Amino acid sequence: MNITVISVITAMLVLLGVVIVKGVPTLNAQSATQVISQYSDARYGAPRTRTPTRTFTRVPTRTRTSTRVPTRTRTSTRVPTRTPTNTRVPTTTASTMPTLTPTPVSIMPTDTIEFTNVGSSDWRISVNGTSVGVEPVLVLQKNETYTFTVNAAFHPLLLSTDGTAANEYINGVSPTGGSTSTLTFVVPSTAPATLYYVCLYHSSMRGRFEIVTP
Repeated sequence: MNITVISVITAMLVLLGVVIVKGVPTLNAQSATQVISQYSDARYGAPRTRTPTRTFTRVPTRTRTSTRVPTRTRTSTRVPTRTPTNTRVPTTTASTMPTLTPTPVSIMPTDTIEFTNVGSSDWRISVNGTSVGVEPVLVLQKNETYTFTVNAAFHPLLLSTDGTAANEYINGVSPTGGSTSTLTFVVPSTAPATLYYVCLYHSSMRGRFEIVTP
């Protein structure tokens, strides 16, 4: 049995005996309780009032919500600062040089036309002492007479129908078979629209006549 309960019962019995012996008026319930309390306090000390244990309920003071927004959005819009442009012009070699068509030169019957050789490859033409180029097209009129001076040793000049010495054109031409001094051509009305002046010995020495009707 609990010691405190035994002590209380014992105290009550003692008080009851005192009342009976001394004739102390009967104690009411409140007085008896006070007496017991005093007795208990004197014997065991005042009862301790236990303070309830403090319970802490921690409430978070800060709720952290991560709503971080990137402060910088990088967009790559880089434009190249240099655009290579290939403007290189290919070097033109002799083998790829374009063939130029000489401008036709109109010849008058009174003009002095001179043929001079350029080695064994070309004819150079001069009109009235002025060079008009290498193997230009010479324009002659039908029914007119032209005199060609030939200043080219070993390169006889003659006329041809196809640009070769094998097919010499002889109508109105004097002398035939080629000349290294002077060649006269009386253009007949039946002359073809195209004839050639050539070297008897060198096929590369060749130019063209255009025969027109006045």
